[in-house]
Amino acid sequence: MRRELRRFLGRILPERAKRGFRGRLFGDSRPPDPFDLSISIDDDVATAKIGGYFDVRLPRAALEDFKYHLAENADTVEETRFLLEQAGRCAVLFDVGAHRGLLSTLFCLANPSAKAMAFEPSSTLVHDADQMRQLNSLGGRLVLRPVALGAKQGAISGVIGPEGMLHPLDASVTASAESFDLSTIDDETSTHGIIPDLLKIDVEGYELEVLRGARELLASRRPVVMLELHLDLLERSGIAPSAIVRELEQYGYEFFTNGGDRLRAHQVYDSVKAVLRCVAQ
Repeated sequence: MRRELRRFLGRILPERAKRGFRGRLFGDSRPPDPFDLSISIDDDVATAKIGGYFDVRLPRAALEDFKYHLAENADTVEETRFLLEQAGRCAVLFDVGAHRGLLSTLFCLANPSAKAMAFEPSSTLVHDADQMRQLNSLGGRLVLRPVALGAKQGAISGVIGPEGMLHPLDASVTASAESFDLSTIDDETSTHGIIPDLLKIDVEGYELEVLRGARELLASRRPVVMLELHLDLLERSGIAPSAIVRELEQYGYEFFTNGGDRLRAHQVYDSVKAVLRCVAQ
């Protein structure tokens, strides 16, 4: 109901009235308590001191992502804090939709014994993630898997956009499309013998497929799940956001904000936000 009301208001309100709501819909409002950062740049490498935590070295290409997650976006600052807290409790992170591997890197730096497996099908972004891994001397603690994850093994057709991200296409579309390896979380745990106790899923509207490929893990281990739900993208794809909530509820999961506040099921799937970052535990 709330999402239907937002869509209705979006059609009738003038642009000047809608402008003030965009920050809330995407989390793009200044966080009240950003991380204390000090950044220096030498050639193409940035060194960031995160007050109260640690230092991290970044390829210049990842610097804007770093600022966005730790200083500029209220929701991602809260999400990053939650991740760093979990690094003290969790041994293994599966980072699904790892982008340049920033959160995987921060997770490993926050706990010298922690490990992460970062899944990212874009070769451009995997290159940047590998550079960050080397800059921070993470070695085998950060494993990069250049595959997409979904509900079954196989391949997926898509294109890499100008921002470096994979955009899946319908199988009937062949122009400019490439084929990318497709795996599942359950197959990855079985093949590599690595069992995560923390999942982070950010896959631009393909969250349900990823969760369906993790049913054995969710049923037997119930890892903490950090979700970035692209509610508008899901609905445009004909996928009811409530299906994701039901998928997790069947394993006994409940929902919370990254700050720890309880969310009822309808507050997740009927959120007014275009992108909702939450935790299932």
